Amino acid sequence: MLKCELIKHFDTNMFEVDLIHNEMDLCVRSYQREILYSIKEYYETKNIYFTYTESIYGKCIFATLSSLNENNIQIVSIEPIYKKYFITRANKIISSSKKDKSEIIKNQFEKLINDEFKMEEYSKMRELLETLL
Repeated sequence: MLKCELIKHFDTNMFEVDLIHNEMDLCVRSYQREILYSIKEYYETKNIYFTYTESIYGKCIFATLSSLNENNIQIVSIEPIYKKYFITRANKIISSSKKDKSEIIKNQFEKLINDEFKMEEYSKMRELLETLL
C-alpha cells in the first residue's frame, strides 16, 4: 500500500519498501535523507510515527505495520515537505563548498526553488550538488 502511494511522488529507484522484524514493521529505505524525512514528517500529521535510522549500511525509516491502514496511508501533498528538506541539505552543501562550480550550481538552485515543483528537476539538481561533495 505505502509503496503505491510513494510511487505517485518519487521515482521507484529512489526508495525501497520492505517488511521487517518478522513482518511486524514496515521499512522504507532510501539513499536520500530528504525523502525519508519528508515521509516521516508527513505521517506524523496522521499520528503515524516512523523511526529514522542511519548506519554504514544505509538510511531507513520504519513504523509498526499495524499503525497503517487504507484509511490513513494516502499521501495528499508531500512535495512541500520534501522541498523544505531538500533546500536545507542543498544550502549546507553549497555553503561548505569552496569550489568555483558552487556559484553556478547555487544560481541554478535558486532558480529551481522559485519555479513550480518538478521532482525530475530536483533529482537533476541533487546530482549536481553531489559533485560539490
